[in-house]
Amino acid sequence: MRALILCCCIAVLNGCAVQPPDPVPLGRAAAVEYRLEEHFRRWRGTPHRLGGTNREGIDCSAFVQVTYRSLFGIDLPRKTKHQSQVGRRVNSDSLRPGDLVFFKTSLFQRHVGIYVGNGLFIHASTSLGVTKTSLGSDWWAKRYWKAVRVLPTRKAT
Repeated sequence: MRALILCCCIAVLNGCAVQPPDPVPLGRAAAVEYRLEEHFRRWRGTPHRLGGTNREGIDCSAFVQVTYRSLFGIDLPRKTKHQSQVGRRVNSDSLRPGDLVFFKTSLFQRHVGIYVGNGLFIHASTSLGVTKTSLGSDWWAKRYWKAVRVLPTRKAT
């Protein structure tokens, strides 16, 4: 009898240990942020490769495209230029997790990432691969161009 109780306790504790935390405790924004963080953990460190579209190597616009398709079921254009034309423009002080952030990195080059909250965005960096970076860092802040919201927002009812 004692062994049976011990086995049941171990089974219960093991079951609890593998249960993931509730990903949506604070509503929609928290759910988006959670999904983006989980996605980032899987892709972190993936090397940058111009024209790349998978974990062997990926560029910034493909990372955004793959992320939106796999997490939200939304098909975005492949090129940064075209991604910057979808959704609606939002002010930098109104960013929400999931908003696309764009940068002018040179006269003709653009870069895109996904805002994840707390002043951070995830993106495929040419030097670091898929990484998380502060919007406030000197290099990125000087090159910030605009942000767009692609994810639908709920209307008050």
